[in-house]
Amino acid sequence: MGLENQISVRISDEDMILLNEYLSKSTEILHKYTVEMSAKDRQRKDKFGDKASLYVSKCIAFAKTNPEFIPGFMELEELEKDYDLTKQMRSLIIKVIQIRDSLTATRALAGYEANRQGNLYYKTVKSAMKMGITNASTIYNELKFRFAGMGKRAKAKPQS
Repeated sequence: MGLENQISVRISDEDMILLNEYLSKSTEILHKYTVEMSAKDRQRKDKFGDKASLYVSKCIAFAKTNPEFIPGFMELEELEKDYDLTKQMRSLIIKVIQIRDSLTATRALAGYEANRQGNLYYKTVKSAMKMGITNASTIYNELKFRFAGMGKRAKAKPQS
């Protein structure tokens, strides 16, 4: 009986081509609407969470019903455009995060299973090398880098 295999798929070449094309096209479209900022600049800008969103939506509502308080140098239309863009970006970000999380989880599971299977092969090769079977030492020497610096762990000393 083999090891439990929780994932067993391969993305077809055709689908990989399509996915890369769609991602490239999405990036190209989004480039018209996004800006680049350094991490330091992003950190300096206010966070725009739920409280800020509610605050700005109320400001817009009040500015529309009480325009006498709008400063002469402020444009209500620009405020509305900026606010609308934050809502659009949030919607896209949520979708991208969901895709990222799914891709990351799938990669982690596939990587875990691949590594586990690789370890089985490695251990068999190592045993074969110890028994002097031809070609095993060549394969072992090519694979052992994975475990370099991972010597046997020292047993914990009992504390008194």
